[in-house]
Amino acid sequence: MSNNRCDATVANILVETDIDAASAPDLVTGFLSLMAAHPDAWVAAIGEAGILVPMPPTVPLDRHRVVVGRSLLDMVLPEDKVAVINSWDASGLTGSLSMTVRLLTDPDQPIRVTLVDAVERFGVRLAIMLPADGARGRLASSSFDGTPLPRTARVRKDARAMITDVDHATTQILGWAPEHIVDRRSLELIHPDDQDRAISNWMEMLTAPGQSQRVRLRHLTADGAWVWMEITNHNHLEDDEPYVLAEMLDISEELAAQEALRASEQRLRRLAEALPLGVIQIRTDRTISYANERTAAITGVAAAESIDAQFDNVLPADRVLLDNALEAVLDGHDQDLSIRFRAPDTVRHEILHTMVSMRATTNTTGAVTDAIVSVADVSEQVRMTAELKRRATYDALTGCLNRSALMARLDEALRDPGVGVGLVYLDLDEFKEINDERGHAAGDAVLRGVASRLAEAVRVHDLIGRLGGDEFVVVCRDIADRDGALQVGTRIEAALARGVAIRDERVVVSASVGVAHTTDPATSSDRLIAEADTQMYTEKRRRKRSPEHTPNGPTVHSARLHVV
Repeated sequence: MSNNRCDATVANILVETDIDAASAPDLVTGFLSLMAAHPDAWVAAIGEAGILVPMPPTVPLDRHRVVVGRSLLDMVLPEDKVAVINSWDASGLTGSLSMTVRLLTDPDQPIRVTLVDAVERFGVRLAIMLPADGARGRLASSSFDGTPLPRTARVRKDARAMITDVDHATTQILGWAPEHIVDRRSLELIHPDDQDRAISNWMEMLTAPGQSQRVRLRHLTADGAWVWMEITNHNHLEDDEPYVLAEMLDISEELAAQEALRASEQRLRRLAEALPLGVIQIRTDRTISYANERTAAITGVAAAESIDAQFDNVLPADRVLLDNALEAVLDGHDQDLSIRFRAPDTVRHEILHTMVSMRATTNTTGAVTDAIVSVADVSEQVRMTAELKRRATYDALTGCLNRSALMARLDEALRDPGVGVGLVYLDLDEFKEINDERGHAAGDAVLRGVASRLAEAVRVHDLIGRLGGDEFVVVCRDIADRDGALQVGTRIEAALARGVAIRDERVVVSASVGVAHTTDPATSSDRLIAEADTQMYTEKRRRKRSPEHTPNGPTVHSARLHVV
């Protein structure tokens, strides 16, 4: 290849470093100018196979630091290795090339590697490493230090498993000098817990001339540590010069990764067992690969083989919802849903409310491999929510709708009154005297009794509310006219006439009642109540002016509203 041209990449770098590109008649001269501009840079000599070789003595070095090791590939992040390989191939075609990579020793500091084909002049390709963020920066002194240990080694043994020869890689991996392990029985370097397996494998190998046996054993290093090696013993004992060749592969990183994975899985399983919810892992065929103990406690099913069997106690009304969610998550779509179970181990057929979350897991291609299903018992939260809703809706003493809930229901009825809405407003007569003479407990009993009588008198879909004190309101939907509302008032009168129980006696209760009615959706709830209230007070005043009137029951007055 000719080097009588200045590559654009090198020329650009020369310009960035204030070097006249025109003064570099070829790529190698331009590269050497770049080296001269950076006398403290890392440089490397690379053979045709991409392996680092000694720097030729004719390459002019200043304070340059020479990269040592096997290959630049050993020093960059895994995700950058393909780019390095492609750049290496391209540099053979163009004569020069620059690339940005990240080092294992400092992944946050990208570096710029510039390659030049200097085979004709120096017999190698040359590389210079500079910080990517500034041509005159300086890399850390440890950026390219060290040579990675080999992973494979070869050892010769005799029929007694005595070591007769080792290669250089063996001494690098185990740290022993050859004179310290040659003429020693290999069993002396094997971990005590692995020696029985080593002996068994060796004896099996001896009975198979020309064959090989493989075993994984821990070997002692010179510093007292243990390293996992996969040993393949090749039986050459019937050769003219009998020997056993042991090919050794360092698998410590592989086993460390497996151990880390095992430890991680153990931590996750222990975490799953400690969580206050069921955790289930299912395969794509809906069979269960893992379920923690809490799962059985919530679902009432132990040791189920499939998620369908695990959820056997789901209420029939929720079964279709559950099946659809399982299909969706195994198709890659996460799901969250509420599911009800028949509570396990109960004789009252209680309902267990749960929140079920489903999350799909995928492989590198995006295909679903399994799914994680968590089941949380939220029955107590559901009960608390229902209780809070009840307290926000109903009067604690009487069980009637409270004022705010009643007004909301009345507003709803007035927005679509149908044939009409009637409202019956009651105010108990002389209730203060009951409280004063008999006490508040008696007064409370009267209010509860009145609420019970109202429930007996009204229609099933009518609403009963307590506005406060001794005032009650009945909202009647679908009341066609005033007479219909008056009929409800009449039934209330009859119910109250039967009296209410206070301790061991029955007390007759009277009330002043006003009735209002409307068919106009523009009528407001406040106006309808105000009209009924007016009618009620009209009746109350009339009764006070008529001492001959008996207080044994209400007299019902009504008004029909016409809103324009």
